[in-house]
Amino acid sequence: MGKIVRDETLEMINHTLSEINKTLGGASSGGTVYGFHINSKAANPSDRVTYLRDAVGMIPAKMDYENDVFNYGTWGSAFFIPKPCMLKYDGKVDYYLDENDFTKKEDGTPSDVANTSYEGNAMVEFPKIWIKIIADRNDPTSSEVYIADHKADEDFKDWCYINQEGNHVNKFYKPIYAGGEVGSKIRSLSGLHPSINRNAQTQRDYIQNNGAGWDMESYSETILLWCLLILMGKSTDVQSVFGNGNMDGYDVNTPPYYGMLDSGAMNAKGMFWGSNAINRGVKVFGIENYWANQYRRELGLINDHGVYKVKLAYGMEDGSLDDDYNMTGVGYIESDVLVPASGYLKEVNFSDGTMLMQTTSGGSTTYYCDYFYSNNTQINVCLRGGYCAYGLYCGFCFYLNNAASAAYWIIGASPSYRQLV
Repeated sequence: MGKIVRDETLEMINHTLSEINKTLGGASSGGTVYGFHINSKAANPSDRVTYLRDAVGMIPAKMDYENDVFNYGTWGSAFFIPKPCMLKYDGKVDYYLDENDFTKKEDGTPSDVANTSYEGNAMVEFPKIWIKIIADRNDPTSSEVYIADHKADEDFKDWCYINQEGNHVNKFYKPIYAGGEVGSKIRSLSGLHPSINRNAQTQRDYIQNNGAGWDMESYSETILLWCLLILMGKSTDVQSVFGNGNMDGYDVNTPPYYGMLDSGAMNAKGMFWGSNAINRGVKVFGIENYWANQYRRELGLINDHGVYKVKLAYGMEDGSLDDDYNMTGVGYIESDVLVPASGYLKEVNFSDGTMLMQTTSGGSTTYYCDYFYSNNTQINVCLRGGYCAYGLYCGFCFYLNNAASAAYWIIGASPSYRQLV
């Protein structure tokens, strides 16, 4: 159960529709440009999204809860679907994994996903993806978003593919598993407990101990994956489309993890899997527990006393004044959008390639259907995803409520990697 389902008939239909669209001039030349528009005035999550460009005619993906399989619609062969792999500390792909069972290599022999002696991590490899975010002229809470396999025009950005040296690379890697500790490293391996009770700097140090090119996940990565999930599911309610996650599995009798799932529970669930239960995991793009279970710290988004400070990439090409990330927002881009009070997210502000939470008067089944926390009396780093004790306050939930010094069991961090050359 949970294996990949890619309907060849639907994909043939999609190919035909794509060719018709190109004939009519709806697609770009030289490559693929998927697009969608978010209408902030529509409350129904599915009514908010309209397909544009090469996405026109595509069939949305969704989790089939009744049959326990993920239905890709016509997105199964989309260029942006990543590949699971074992990545050496030096950034070289050792081998790729069986998409339907990560405990195996592509050739069916055993993999090293649970081998703590392995000199590397279990990751998913994203090919080069260009993203363009264009807010509506008179409404910055509505926007067109484009996802392309090439730089279709000068407004397309590749923030996730700028490495620590400021170079543009062709691939970046996300962790398959929530970061767990092996010695003084935070790693992505099956069978580990999530890292707990560490402050932000210690978690970043433990991740960087994997070697050059390794760092904590970033907010620009979240923007990209958020847009990909909205594109595939044609909805702003990611939990309904892809799965609740372990959003209510809290157990006071099981300290110090209190009901959080260990990594590897979904090794045989394919690249996407979810449940409408309240205490099971969720898997998107091969990444386990991308939301719920435990908050993940991220670099690049700071709440400084109610002011957003943003950094989209290493270097200063994004307009920031610091070539590295930090925990205070010094040198970051200061946004005119003010950090709202806590509540269900209703509106997101789209500007300069960013997506910032703007209005919190929504609900659990309307608009973005996810929660936002803020504390505007101090400097806070970004936590994302929710955890196992707050029910529907998960998904694309953001928690800008804790300083970098906070160290609790609900706060984890995971490694990301960018090619060095």
